[in-house]
Amino acid sequence: MWSGTALRVSTNKTGWSFRLHSDRGEAGLLISVVICAYNAARTLPRALKSACRQTLGRGYEILVINDGSEDATEAVIAPYLHAVPNLRYLANSRNRGLVDSCNRALAAARGRYFIRLDADDQLSSLALECLVAPLRADETDFSYGDRVEVDEEHGVVRVKRLGGRLDLFQLTAAGTLMRRDLMLRVGGYREFFWEEFDLYIRYLTASGRPPVHIPRVLYHYHLHPDNMTRDKEATRRGWLQLKKQWGFNVLSKYGRLPDFLGTGGL
Repeated sequence: MWSGTALRVSTNKTGWSFRLHSDRGEAGLLISVVICAYNAARTLPRALKSACRQTLGRGYEILVINDGSEDATEAVIAPYLHAVPNLRYLANSRNRGLVDSCNRALAAARGRYFIRLDADDQLSSLALECLVAPLRADETDFSYGDRVEVDEEHGVVRVKRLGGRLDLFQLTAAGTLMRRDLMLRVGGYREFFWEEFDLYIRYLTASGRPPVHIPRVLYHYHLHPDNMTRDKEATRRGWLQLKKQWGFNVLSKYGRLPDFLGTGGL
């Protein structure tokens, strides 16, 4: 649908020093980093540390939604609440699901821009600084970078380059930066297995502008047996749900679709 637009990024930054930023009560907060956590006690510290190590400096918040976890997720978060001034924490009284938690975060966020960070993943230290640059310059309403995929089960690490012609379906739900006001305008997340793709289509249609690709690794995506996308039957039903909503012709404009979808009916 769009050919990729690339942003040149300076490489003279050092990363991964632990930084704390105080932004509570500030007007004009730039970015909300949203982590929806459910039974994430084991992996949440690496996600939180990566969010704290951003080179952007002042102007972002970290918003954690605990979606009714039954493990030690709340205990893991507690010391960060005392140590990280720009961290906010909301807890659902029961498990409400990912879509509901994302929409609660979208409503509660204070940033102009919105990015999700999965509770088992990591942001590169330059992620926010790089992703926000083209949006602040009014070049786009949507930015994304390349990612590292860490296959924990098989001990394999690979780099996923996403430049060239946009294939929306190669993106993940996290690691993309969007305008919060436009996300709200199109209705936020809806109850789809592929809730991100449904949102991205509505969002980009409303925006009317091509996304910008940042040609560097900005996200670390961890693959493990508990990933929702490891359930092949659920993913198949999710694709059929998208096709029923949008139709093959619309979906195919945004990227390559699974062969089983064909071009005809369900």
